[in-house]
Amino acid sequence: MRLMMIEGRDQERMSPTARTLDLLRREGYLPAVVERWLPGVNVRKDLWGFGDVLAVHPGARAFLIVQATTLPNIGSRLNRARALPGLAVWLNAGGLFECHGWTKRNGRWACKRVAVQAGDMNPVLVQATPRKRRRSRWQPADLFAVLQ
Repeated sequence: MRLMMIEGRDQERMSPTARTLDLLRREGYLPAVVERWLPGVNVRKDLWGFGDVLAVHPGARAFLIVQATTLPNIGSRLNRARALPGLAVWLNAGGLFECHGWTKRNGRWACKRVAVQAGDMNPVLVQATPRKRRRSRWQPADLFAVLQ
């Protein structure tokens, strides 16, 4: 399980979709945004109701649709996508689907990646976010107290 951390000044203002585009480009994918803005009703429309980004990996010959969101919303996005018949059609046709949940941990942006498999439509964790660091209670003086 690999963890992708992104840092930088401009990262603060990026949307989850922009972070996912950057992540996929670093992994060798050719990504494109496939959600669109509907100006008459002022809403965003995902591809088939579950896709924000479509990516192709030439080396792996993989076709991937990603739903990008924040970490607290990843569960609701997965449940909504799994309820749509279009996702089952996409997966049975050989496509891949992942949900990317972005959060800031230890001062850096991290992505939790969850994939949905074709057969059972159950989510599978691909990449977890790092745990928050705890402050150490160890004191350097305690190390030498045993030797006295």
